[in-house]
Amino acid sequence: MARTRRKKISISTRMNEHPNVFREDGGIMFCNYCDLSVEWKTKSTVDGHCLSKAHINKKEIYERNEQAKKQTTIFTINTASKSKKEVIEDLIEVFSFANIPLEKIKHLLPFFKKYLKEGGAIPQAPTLRQLYLPHVFEKHFSLL
Repeated sequence: MARTRRKKISISTRMNEHPNVFREDGGIMFCNYCDLSVEWKTKSTVDGHCLSKAHINKKEIYERNEQAKKQTTIFTINTASKSKKEVIEDLIEVFSFANIPLEKIKHLLPFFKKYLKEGGAIPQAPTLRQLYLPHVFEKHFSLL
């Protein structure tokens, strides 16, 4: 009868079976998502941990948080700031067209915050008058 050799199992073998799930520190295998030590000598223990509800939930939370941490590009930020400026300029045009004084905007801010996306980013009347109104005036003047 031929004797079969048992495959030598190490901590790195178990970590390679589940890439990016575990880390090794001083001969102890830790789960990256749960921050728990997992016994690596038996495959069923490692697989059982990876299939547990707690591990799956913590992995989903970790991945959601990682997506939220992704860095935005300057192009995205610049586009967003341009769109905010356009919204504010359109708001000033509506106010001027409807002959509503800019001071009334402070009474409408709660409405804007509730019903407009990023409605809390609309500045107060003095800021509108100083920063945005000259540009809107030039735009109207060029159209005439």
